[in-house]
Formats: sequence, structure tokens, C-alpha cells
Amino acid sequence: MIVQLREMEQRSRFAATPIVSATFFRGEAPVAVIRSRVGEILLANPWLAGHLEHVNFADTSTPVNLHVPDVNNINIDDYVTVAASDTISFSSIDDPKTIFDKVHSELPHICKELPRRRLAAEKSRLFNITIAVPASSTSNDALEFALIMSMSHIIADGHTYGAVFMMIDPTRPIVAMDPVRAVKILQPALELAPDALVVLNSVSFWLRFAVSTAIHFVWSLVVRGRGIQSVPQFRRVNAEFICEQKKLYKEQQPASPVSTNDVIASWFLRAANATLGSVTVNLRGRVRSLGSLLAGNYSTSILFEAADVVTPALIRKAFSSPPYLRRRGLGPDAPLIKVPWFRRFSYALVTNVSTLYEEIRFENCELLFNLPLMKWSTPNNLKLCFVFYYKKNEIGIMTNDEDAVAAYDGSVLEPLELNSEIKIAVL
Repeated sequence: MIVQLREMEQRSRFAATPIVSATFFRGEAPVAVIRSRVGEILLANPWLAGHLEHVNFADTSTPVNLHVPDVNNINIDDYVTVAASDTISFSSIDDPKTIFDKVHSELPHICKELPRRRLAAEKSRLFNITIAVPASSTSNDALEFALIMSMSHIIADGHTYGAVFMMIDPTRPIVAMDPVRAVKILQPALELAPDALVVLNSVSFWLRFAVSTAIHFVWSLVVRGRGIQSVPQFRRVNAEFICEQKKLYKEQQPASPVSTNDVIASWFLRAANATLGSVTVNLRGRVRSLGSLLAGNYSTSILFEAADVVTPALIRKAFSSPPYLRRRGLGPDAPLIKVPWFRRFSYALVTNVSTLYEEIRFENCELLFNLPLMKWSTPNNLKLCFVFYYKKNEIGIMTNDEDAVAAYDGSVLEPLELNSEIKIAVL
């Protein structure tokens, strides 16, 4: 079976870093249970065992298609790995950056980027489960493990990733997601506002962005000793800050209260001081005929300028009133700012997955916490903010914007301490 990918997925061929998260448990790893569940998931969703068919990954003139194998040709052991390490010990570590570094140094294969050329020949896996366990445990009380799942961002968005992840829970049903893309019903105007399409399809935009990226690279190399934003920063978002912002804008516009996502997006896009910013949006439920069982990448982004993110209320209007998914600061029809030549230009992106995932449980195991493990290597003018639950009702962010973190530590942001007052977590 050959699945034609959506146009947006075709464009994502150059952003090959997979979606990766690790969920940490106390208890003996139920390897047989997890392996059995993954086998059932693959039987119901053989597209997870597929590969991308394309002779030359850099040739943009030829479409990239997803080749779905016959279920009889799927070997479960190719997609479930048990990895032991003497240096991975989770419950004694509070700092998420330490865990991030340890996992990447000990298990580098879990976040390996898809090769960008001759992908079909290598038939790289697009989905993988790793069960990471300490190599030595002295007692049953010390048993712990991490369930690490990675999935190609080319063929999946956060919704697809979360739906597959939750199927690993033995108490949840395994469902077949439809890999056939709803290509024709998604017109470009439904995905991006016309002004955004003009900007992003402009050769001038990408030339200017390339020049600005080079300037940023040299500036960062001189000032910081590195040319890319590759150091992840983990922080807890202050719950009192979110509550205060929600209360304030509920009093101002009770008919359309702001969400947690509006508050965090408005804060980060202002803190990043970016020329342009965007918020990722799941189109399922917003576009007719796009249901929750559609597998693939059905996310889009709303582009914003500084005037559009001054308050969370402006971001809420982009979602809650027509014209939908359109910025409001300068009006939905105002043209976006032009990228200046030979000046530093920056772009910020907020992705919130905290509403997409629920906890998973295994018998005789305590769910401790969750961490994203995406290993970003981005130019310094691309600022990312990934919003997630690391514990139940505890929102964290992973960002590469060190300046924003430094400016707001102690106010909007707080240290993310994983093992203090451990509760059952929400992924």
C-alpha cells in the first residue's frame, strides 16, 4: 500500500527530527506486556512500520510517499528495544537536563535523525519503542524504567503521536487509525491565512531568512561560542502566573476566557522578541471531515507579529471568532512584516501537547514523570517552546531560548524539579 503524503508533510522532509518523549516509572519493567501491546498496535496500524519511498530526499520535485507493509512482514522485535545502562538512574535525579543528557549519551539511537538523502534505500524506521532500565538494581524497591517512544514528525503530529502512545496502556482499546491522507479537502486557505501563504511561498522570504540565519550564526559563534541553539532549557511554568492571567482576562471578556495555551503563547512570543512567531494548531475538529482517527500530520500554524501577541486575549480571538485562525493585533487582513535584508531576523514557534496526552498505567508500577527528548539543532534565530505536562497538573516547557529563560526565571518560570513531591503524572 502506498500513501500519498499531504503537501505540508512533503515540505517537512527537511525537518526530519522525530517526536520523542520518555515516561518514567517505578517498578519492574513489564517488557512482555509492552512488547505484546506494541505488536497489537502494529497489526492494527501497519503504517507505523512503513518507510518513506523517495530516491533522493533532497529532490523536491518528486513526491515522498509512505510505503505501508503487509502485516505478515512486520517483525515486532524491529520496533521494541530493551536497553540497559549503568549510568541511567532516574529517581535520584531532580534535574531534567541531566536526564536528557544521560539518555542521549547512553541511547543515542532513539533520537537518530532520519537521513535526508536516499531515504528509500535505507528504509529507516519511522517508529520505535525503547524500554530503558538501569543495568544494576540492588532490590525491588530500586526497580525503575523509562518508556521511550519516537515517531517521525514527517508522518505524524502530536495528536497522532499521543493516540498511539495511549494505546500502549493495557487498559485502553487499540484502534486502527486511517493513514490515507485527506489531501483534497484541505485547501491552503484552511491551513494558513492568505498573507501567511504569500510570505511562506515567497522566494524572497527564504532568501532573506537564509541571509539572516547566516548573520545569526556568525554573531552567536562570536558571542556564545556556538552557532546553533542546541542546549535545551527545562522549566516549570508558574501556576499562579497562569491563574492570574486567566482571572484578569475573564473579567475583561467573560464570553471568551483565555486558555492556558493562550497565556503561555503570548508570554513566550513576547519574551522571544521574535520578528515573526507562530502557534501550532491541530486541524482535527476545526475542518469538516477531519476526525480524531486520521493518522498523519494535520497541524498548521498561525503566524503572528509582535502586535498580535501583546495579550493572551488577542491570541484567543484568533481561535474563537471568525475569521478563524487569523491574527488580530493589526487586523486579520493586515500584511505581515517583510523580512529585512542584512539584519537579524528571528522566528519563534510554540507547540503545546499538554492537552493531547493522558496518563498510561501498568500493573504494580508507579508513573513518575514525563519528559520530551527532542534533540534540536537549530540556528539561533529559530526559537522553540514545547509545552507539556511533566506531572499531573504541572506544566513544563522545553525551550532553546536561553535569554527568555534568564529573563523570566523566578517569575513566570521556576525550576523543574522532577522528584520533589512525586505524584502520578500526565504525559
